[in-house]
Amino acid sequence: MSEDGESDDDFERRVRLLAARRAQEIVLREGAALALSARDLDEDAIAADSQLLAIAIAQAIVDAYAGNLGGDEDE
Repeated sequence: MSEDGESDDDFERRVRLLAARRAQEIVLREGAALALSARDLDEDAIAADSQLLAIAIAQAIVDAYAGNLGGDEDE
């Protein structure tokens, strides 16, 4: 049980939901930009957008390990 009385199952559900939301945000933002660059066959933009996607994923992993779960949003 967490410090605030949340059960392990509830905590896991909350973390999974927040992770799914974060992944969706990353795909919508960086994934969409990468897809548009690929559609346009713009190699420089593809490289830049790929790097931004990698950075967003890495930052999400760092945040998860740091315990930054993105706040207490309503489920």
